[in-house]
Amino acid sequence: MTAMRDLAQAQALVREALAFRPTPADAVALADGLAADRVGLGPLWQLLVGANLLPFAGVLLDWHGAGERLEASQAAFLRASTEQNAVRQAVLLRRAAEATRRLDSQGIEATWLKGAWVSARIVERPAMRYMEDIDLLVATAQFDAARSALVAMGFERELAADAVDPRIPSIALRRPDTIPGADGQLRIDLHRGVAASADEVWDADAFWTSTMPTRIGATTVRVPSPSAGLLIAAVHAFKHGYDTRHRWSAVADASAIVRAAGSSLDLSWLDDRIDDPRAAIALYLLLGMCADPADACARDAVATIRARATTRVETAGLRAAADRVLHHGQRLRPITGRDFSLMAIGEQLSPLAAARRFLSSAARRRRRHAAAAPLLSAPGGRGGALGRLNWRYAYTTFLVGRLAARCALAATRRRDP
Repeated sequence: MTAMRDLAQAQALVREALAFRPTPADAVALADGLAADRVGLGPLWQLLVGANLLPFAGVLLDWHGAGERLEASQAAFLRASTEQNAVRQAVLLRRAAEATRRLDSQGIEATWLKGAWVSARIVERPAMRYMEDIDLLVATAQFDAARSALVAMGFERELAADAVDPRIPSIALRRPDTIPGADGQLRIDLHRGVAASADEVWDADAFWTSTMPTRIGATTVRVPSPSAGLLIAAVHAFKHGYDTRHRWSAVADASAIVRAAGSSLDLSWLDDRIDDPRAAIALYLLLGMCADPADACARDAVATIRARATTRVETAGLRAAADRVLHHGQRLRPITGRDFSLMAIGEQLSPLAAARRFLSSAARRRRRHAAAAPLLSAPGGRGGALGRLNWRYAYTTFLVGRLAARCALAATRRRDP
């Protein structure tokens, strides 16, 4: 119980810090948590490292002069993480611009999604946002031409889930490169749509009316509207079952998007999307994990979106199931191995697939990070092999899969009453 209480308190601190409030109170509270061990040093460091939030924490603490309250080893580790990520993001954004210019030279417009967009246009400093790869969205009719153009730049297709399931609206491409803090590979995920699940793909054309051209350096790129970016973050976290990394990245992105957009969120565009129960569920869950914005206009906009999503979820009879996912999802710890994805198991209607995924998820033990090991408390491991299995993660992914299945049925009834 003590470990769970420490984890809950650590999550509360990070959740408040991710609201990007203009006062130093949250940064100081985060520094206190890191320095004083009052919430359990191990859980807080595991949360920050496992969710790739150390660069964010480093920038936030530096802004408010709170970093000096940390022990020397902690401050050095934060500083190194932030500096390395600043260089990494600069290189990745340059590569994204190069790929965008190559596509544009062949008449292909690309929209920057997720990390590239948030890092370049939403957060105050690119170093605050960590990203694994570059996400580009192109029109469906130009998808094959875009893939050929990237292959001509030296990219090769990764053999992953997209190679076997044609329903997945993206492909993963990679090429050797010098990316700080990586394995020597540059990765681009090329999308022709946004996947709510394996059986529901929102075509890129549906998002095109909610994108806009903008200048990033010397390159003109398309970026999502804040409303579209918020929905994409919500759907992506739902698809991955709210493991720590995806959950807190989505919370950080949503907090930054809402703060940057304020009252300019396009509620009418979101209204059309929320009519789909999958979109309503994704927004309901993500906004339920975010702290309320400090800005009154942004707070009112979020309250309106949350109320409309809640009404849609209740109308579909899914609120109790969604609240169970919310309850368990916010208590997860970092995991090992590949994370959960709805795209890998369809809608989990098969009891056999559900059982296999449950056992596979349980094997994703709490992650240890070699770089942060001296700063983490011992994870414990009573109860032998069974006791070390991550049953909460297994149960959460099971709940997400069942909820996705119920969403699919609700969407079918809506189309075919």
